[in-house]
Amino acid sequence: RRAHLMSPPAGRRVTTLRPLLRWRPHARASLYNVQLFLLEGGAARKVLSAFPAGARLRVPAGTLAFGRRYVWRVWPYVGKRYPRRPIGLSFFDVVRPVPRRS
Repeated sequence: RRAHLMSPPAGRRVTTLRPLLRWRPHARASLYNVQLFLLEGGAARKVLSAFPAGARLRVPAGTLAFGRRYVWRVWPYVGKRYPRRPIGLSFFDVVRPVPRRS
């Protein structure tokens, strides 16, 4: 859902445990709510809820694990409330980096 407004793009494989999540800013938002969920066997478990003032968030250390899929969504805080629908909903996989051959 509106994943094109978010980065990393839907389905991207990231090779870091601290990716930078970014989204298109809302013109009147003073705050955002970012929720990150781990997908496990068809169920989603929330691993992070954060409230950045800007349209980006570096995932804190210790939140993600290699070999896992995560879904995330963002709501803008506008006019003293959060809207019913998020700005966007997307997912990414965390994979181990491939060692370079020398």
